[in-house]
Amino acid sequence: MAAMWQLLPLPPEYKNGSNILLAEDFYLLSPAPFLVNSISLYFENSCCTSKGQKIAELSLELGYQDRVVARLELTLMTEVDWNEELLKNYK
Repeated sequence: MAAMWQLLPLPPEYKNGSNILLAEDFYLLSPAPFLVNSISLYFENSCCTSKGQKIAELSLELGYQDRVVARLELTLMTEVDWNEELLKNYK
């Protein structure tokens, strides 16, 4: 499930090679059947570790017929800067 955000048309530097998934939390918000027809990626937070590594927290919402059916919260160690401005075009 965590790889679903890579289906979005993000620039190549934001794909797998530049990120390491540290944590993921999956929340199913709707009963079965699990159907998805939209994916939205949101920037939540970013910080740097004491070693200078960049950490980004993202939220991936999976929707069906104008409602959110599931949410994934992702924490990535990354080589690139994630920010809210970047993600506003990827819904």
